[in-house]
Amino acid sequence: MRASFPARAGVVVSGQRPSAANSLSASASGRRPRARLGWAALVFSSWVVGYGSGPRGGPQLGASAAATNNPPTLNITGVTSGELTNDTVTPRISATGTAPVTIVSTLASSVGTAAYVSGTAISAADSYTLVATATNAYGAVTQTVPFTLYLTAPVVTITGAYDGEVTNQPITPTISVADAYPVTTTILLGGQPFVSGTTITASATYTLKVTSADLERGPTLL
Repeated sequence: MRASFPARAGVVVSGQRPSAANSLSASASGRRPRARLGWAALVFSSWVVGYGSGPRGGPQLGASAAATNNPPTLNITGVTSGELTNDTVTPRISATGTAPVTIVSTLASSVGTAAYVSGTAISAADSYTLVATATNAYGAVTQTVPFTLYLTAPVVTITGAYDGEVTNQPITPTISVADAYPVTTTILLGGQPFVSGTTITASATYTLKVTSADLERGPTLL
C-alpha cells in the first residue's frame, strides 16, 4: 500500500523543490527518501513557513527596540509660526515618545520672558515668541513659534470733504490710511470706484465710502 501527502505540499531541500523521484511519499516499508541537510521550509501554495529572516534562518533582534530609541515628537497647536491675528490665541503643547517625556516652554513678549503653561489663553496685543522643548532619555527637540496679536484697527482719515457738507464749490476728497501692518483699502463714491484726490465738480448728492482692513482683521468703515 502507498500513502501519499497532498499534491500541493512539498519540501524544499537546499532551496530546490524535490523531483518526482524523491517526493513526499511513503513506501510500503514506511521509509522516506534520504535528503542532504540544509535549510528547509514547508510550502503551501504561495505561503512559505520558515524561521527567521536571515539567509540561514534565525530571529532578527533589536529592530523594534531601535524604533523607540528616538527623541520625542513635539506638537504645538492653536497658533502658527508668523501668525498675525486679532483673536485670542491659546497654544497647546504636547509630545509623544519613549517615556518619560518632559516639556519646558517659555513665552517672550515686550514685557519679558516667562514660563508658559500649555492651554493658557493669550489676549493682550503684543508680539510673542513661544519656545517649547520636549526631552526624553534619547534626546531633545525644540520648536520656536513667533506670532503677533494685533488689536488696533486701521485709522482712516478723509480730508477735503465733510460728513453732511453742502457746497457750491468743487470738492477734492483725499483719503489716507495708517496702520502698523499692510492694509487693503477700497474707496467707493456713489457705489463706484473712486481714486483719492480726484476733484468732484458735478452737482449731485454723494456718498463716499472707505473700507480698510489690515491682515487677519475685519474692516474699518467710513
